[in-house]
Amino acid sequence: FQSSEMSLVLQANQGAEIKALMRAGDTFVFNWSTDGGPVNFDMHGEEPNAGDAFTSYWKDRGKTSGHGSFTAPFDGSHGWYWKNKGSEPVTVTVKVSGWFERLYMP
Repeated sequence: FQSSEMSLVLQANQGAEIKALMRAGDTFVFNWSTDGGPVNFDMHGEEPNAGDAFTSYWKDRGKTSGHGSFTAPFDGSHGWYWKNKGSEPVTVTVKVSGWFERLYMP
């Protein structure tokens, strides 16, 4: 069990990801929020060596926060892609607590 936090800055019309490396059955709780405006997001996962294939879990537009719990359905990387559709920079901060190997930016 561990806790981790990461932040990133999205310039206007820029997108970026934060992921957690997990094994099937690993679970975490998460909370992410923005400072500077709303973002579009896609919470998704990729199996090892999946190429461009991914599984989307939760997508939405124009949000300033998201929270919940997540259990990995398969080994791989699971996390979020955020896109700033606004004209000003936005900082996204995500906090994760649970069972995962590491939190990282791909």
